[in-house]
Amino acid sequence: RWTVVCLNSVMLPARQELSGVFAPLPLLALYCIVWMGATDEVRKHMKDVCGLDKNSLRAFAALLDRVDPSLNKNSLMIYRALVTPDQIENIDPIFTTKLQKRFGRRAIIPADRDKQRDYIRTNTKRMICDLSVPSSAGLLGFAAASVAERWQAETRPHPDRPFALNQKEKQMHEFFEFRGVMKMLRETKIDSCLLPFRDSSLALAILRPTERGGIVRLRRELTGKELHATLQKLGEQDSEVSRVLLPRFELRSCEPSLLPKWRLSGVLAERGRLRRKGGERVCPQFREIATGATIRLDERGVHHAAADEGRRPRPSSSSSSVHSYYSAAIDSSLDPNFNLRLDSPFLFLVVHTETMTVILAGTYAGDALITPYTRSLSVSTASKSSKSLARKSIDVISKMRRVMRMNSTVSPRAKSASYDGRIRTAAREAPEAPGAADEARGRLQPLQPLQSPLHLQQALLPHLLQPSLRPQWR
Repeated sequence: RWTVVCLNSVMLPARQELSGVFAPLPLLALYCIVWMGATDEVRKHMKDVCGLDKNSLRAFAALLDRVDPSLNKNSLMIYRALVTPDQIENIDPIFTTKLQKRFGRRAIIPADRDKQRDYIRTNTKRMICDLSVPSSAGLLGFAAASVAERWQAETRPHPDRPFALNQKEKQMHEFFEFRGVMKMLRETKIDSCLLPFRDSSLALAILRPTERGGIVRLRRELTGKELHATLQKLGEQDSEVSRVLLPRFELRSCEPSLLPKWRLSGVLAERGRLRRKGGERVCPQFREIATGATIRLDERGVHHAAADEGRRPRPSSSSSSVHSYYSAAIDSSLDPNFNLRLDSPFLFLVVHTETMTVILAGTYAGDALITPYTRSLSVSTASKSSKSLARKSIDVISKMRRVMRMNSTVSPRAKSASYDGRIRTAAREAPEAPGAADEARGRLQPLQPLQSPLHLQQALLPHLLQPSLRPQWR
């Protein structure tokens, strides 16, 4: 449920880019730390978000103890709260004991204010590097995760081919082939697969909508129960040797300020619980919360994307220095040799196979964007609106040109007769009014045609290109 809430931008800021990655498990642990120091009123709002209460908090703490040892030394999952040494005396010892008992002894760490930023950058492998430490007193929470695992199956590069953003728009993309033992599940709306890692209890789950361009609808309509049921069914499937086409991609995310977004959902972290005796707080309020995540998917597996590399050019498909390279005589054209081709937007989840706990999650849709009003892919919408606008403007200009040509062919005597006829008609409608003809003559002025089609275009184009009618260009 928490994964779906973050996926739908309820607890994370909404972005125009559809592709993104986040770390739901450590972020939920930080959410529980905030819950432990919040008032009962705030806890009710937090329970409405993901069903968090005392019983689920104990179960989640036990789940963390089970998942954390399954990560290797190259992976990272961290969630901590920093406090300055001069504020340690303001924290209730009972609160500190409960917090360290459920989330480890390093759940809350004392650190000087001028060293907190470097501490976060170092312990998150520079995933959170844009954080500005507030000068106010309080706790500073951060959570981050990255996974480094190798494929259990064999892989090799595949020639570049189009990646379908929707039914009309495509872009060229780099792909690689994955051949090995995996689990697959085909349903009415979703095609999913579970790709295992070598000597690990983690796996990569991929959920792709069956209809092209349905990724926005899938994210909007997916619920926590449906996601849990899909992962459970996928884990119960029999393993079989299959061949899958996967895109190479690299995603990084850094949210240095989450408290404004959490306040909109009713999570007021500044309302701290009071001690039973006296009116002091159990712990200082949170002044800032930050999160970060990163993932890179290629022939080697899923691993951490270095901060200094960014979106650097990936190796070409003709490179031979790849992990577990196989050279089988398989046709690499577009005929159906693959059991599943992931050449359209999809959801990806790095899960713990024993408990189906989501450690990393996100969406990959290439360079597709989401418009804020229609909540759909704006690649096709922008092109369609611009074409229709240009077509309408051309039709209006050509129609007015025809009217001007017709007016230029009419003789002056015919124009004068038509003008006098309109005056007599207006006077005939009100014969009892004195001077009706003079009033009608003053009201009906003869039409003055524009001098040339160029003047017409200059008069019409400012109205056609108003800001409300402009296409949303990237």
